[in-house]
Amino acid sequence: MTQTNKADVVIFLITILAATGWIFTKMATGGMPALLFLGLRFTCAGLVVALFCIRQLSQLSGKQILMATQTGLVQAIGLAIWVTAISLSEQLSEGAFITSTLVIMVPFVGRLFFGTSIQREVLIALPLACIGLALLALDTSWQFEPAQVLFLISAVFFALHINLLSHFGKGVPALPMTSIQLLMVGVVGLLGFTLFETLTVSISADIWWWLAASVLIATSLRYFMQTWGFKYSNPTYAAVIMILEPVWTSLMSVAVLGESLTSRNILGCLVILAALLITRYQQLLALFSRQTGDKTEAYCQTEQNV
Repeated sequence: MTQTNKADVVIFLITILAATGWIFTKMATGGMPALLFLGLRFTCAGLVVALFCIRQLSQLSGKQILMATQTGLVQAIGLAIWVTAISLSEQLSEGAFITSTLVIMVPFVGRLFFGTSIQREVLIALPLACIGLALLALDTSWQFEPAQVLFLISAVFFALHINLLSHFGKGVPALPMTSIQLLMVGVVGLLGFTLFETLTVSISADIWWWLAASVLIATSLRYFMQTWGFKYSNPTYAAVIMILEPVWTSLMSVAVLGESLTSRNILGCLVILAALLITRYQQLLALFSRQTGDKTEAYCQTEQNV
């Protein structure tokens, strides 16, 4: 197996780890204030990642630290809204697909703040995404629930975060950038807990286990694998594979949390998934062409051997 193939497997596993993060977060916020959980989770994860890049962190310039901090602050706001939405939501499946629309938002946010171009595929996918959101989120009263609105707002911040990463990320080494961002999320979470939440009951032992799983598996391990996987992967394959995260989240929500989806909800998920696939049309076309080329080459080699 080549290095690229190994990286593709790693990215596939990352989508599963990302989905477990939704489950771990839901379980933990059932017995712990949401922002306290966010603060503890990302502070601990940031410190774990920092252990692997202490020397690089000490060599960062003031400008690099500022870029990483600004990017981390946007991520922190998005995650604070996201974790609050999870604590309120009764349907993580819906939340996962609503949040996944950030893929479609990225070009529009980039256009607004940085003047980047918008691909034709994104313009085609946008109406589909809107239809999917309507099917997924709007009930018979045609009103969004608070958690659904928060998931949508968090997606906007995540889209801005991705744009900032593309502009600032190249100027800061990957591990220090990751560590500073995680720590920034942790600081904002703990500050938010201090200002807006209160701890009214003792936290049970099983909640601490969910927190530990979130820190070690869904955050530290995921970001470590992500740093390695994106370094060696084919961007075409990676972009397609990452679409699987909301699918895994939905399956885990049904299996672990006992959630159920109506036919309208399922249709909404499928429409959003179709919109996401349209935004990856070029990557899918390249992926199909590559596989077809590999099969043709293998066939020619077989014919020569015969």
